[in-house]
Amino acid sequence: MSGAASVAATPAAPGATRCPSCRRAMQVLDLSAHYGRRVEIDLCPACHLLWFDGTESVRLSGRGVLDVLRAIQASHGQAHEPLASTLACPRCETRLQRSANLTALGPTAHHECPRGHGAAQSFSLYLAEKGFLRPLYRPEVEQLRKRPEDRQVYFCLNCGAPLDPRSREACSFCASPVQVVDVLPLLRAVDRQTGQLGAGSATTGGLKPMHHACPHCGAQVDLLRDRRCESCTMPVALSHLGEALRLIEPLAPAVEAGQATPELRRRRLAESLDGAPTGLPPSRPAHGYQHSLWVYFAAAGVMLLLGMLAVWVAR
Repeated sequence: MSGAASVAATPAAPGATRCPSCRRAMQVLDLSAHYGRRVEIDLCPACHLLWFDGTESVRLSGRGVLDVLRAIQASHGQAHEPLASTLACPRCETRLQRSANLTALGPTAHHECPRGHGAAQSFSLYLAEKGFLRPLYRPEVEQLRKRPEDRQVYFCLNCGAPLDPRSREACSFCASPVQVVDVLPLLRAVDRQTGQLGAGSATTGGLKPMHHACPHCGAQVDLLRDRRCESCTMPVALSHLGEALRLIEPLAPAVEAGQATPELRRRRLAESLDGAPTGLPPSRPAHGYQHSLWVYFAAAGVMLLLGMLAVWVAR
């Protein structure tokens, strides 16, 4: 399956959303959302920007996220156009304000309309907000400096330009920080329902190991199952979004069709049974609980005595 061909991108119409930076018409992505709904987001392949109206970002389903990744990867083939000094809202032309937020996955930022029409976000900021990217740790950079220069080629995950983390901390074209793809969080986000991309041989539907050369020592690691390289103990990560899509595409049809693996169904059934009550309370009789007549008279007498005692104490 071709990643670029499967993205539901429609050409820009005359009244389409204008890019907040270059003011050209943006591409419209028709994406899958939760509960079988659809949402549309706008993408500028030249500026590498996304525009979200309201809560479109959090409403995307796993299949919608996969299509966004495909569209971002397809846009990496275009040269990056530097962002304008002032970004304007596509709806009201108001100057966008930079807003920094702290999410459960770390700090993030975007440019939002002060009138609440939406927000613009670069590719790398969107991917980092979802937890798909992480920075290169200092031990990783130091380890890379010990290896030959041709060991690994790194690419900017915002504009797709090649870069060398040994000498630069940011992309020379779009100024995005050097980051890498964190594989397992990405797989979990794309596949929340079927277990096709789950970690471990029991939940990958018999998928063969996806071996990849460790960028630090050159040893083979299994990207689907390993968190660290067994040789150098460095975290497993990818330097190119296309490599991550190469992992996902073989099982993408099953994920998009919602075909849950038997292992996932059995695990969910076991989890539901573990939380079920072990015993049931006795059922109530249809006409209520029946007692002897003297029990009711005794109860009425006790209540009468308590009332008389309360009156006497009040005096």
